[in-house]
Amino acid sequence: MLVSGNSYWDGTGKYQMLYDALNGLIPIEGKCQHSRSKNKKLEKLRTAGNAYYDIFNNGGMNRAAEIGYHFGVRMSHYRSGSGRHQRTHFDRIAAKVDPIMDKIILEAAIEQGVIDATSAASLEVIVN
Repeated sequence: MLVSGNSYWDGTGKYQMLYDALNGLIPIEGKCQHSRSKNKKLEKLRTAGNAYYDIFNNGGMNRAAEIGYHFGVRMSHYRSGSGRHQRTHFDRIAAKVDPIMDKIILEAAIEQGVIDATSAASLEVIVN
């Protein structure tokens, strides 16, 4: 698999430092506490992170529904060939899902008070 630079998979994502800090707030197992209220965006980051991991570790074989939900991606659209000659185009997938992860990370960082909305805006990203 080849995923080159600026990807959360290789630890060089655009907001990698924020992602790493937020990961410290996510439980090792299970949902975030208050996942439907004050930690809603952090919970979204947790489930998106699990889906992201599945894409690059398992080729998206275990969490297809979550991958579709968070990233709007069908893994079959990123595969070519057949049988043992099938190839998954991970760089193309990363180009699609990493900007979505950027937004999810910023939203969780604002929710958790790691950064404020003004700081997020100065990062030239629109957060809704």
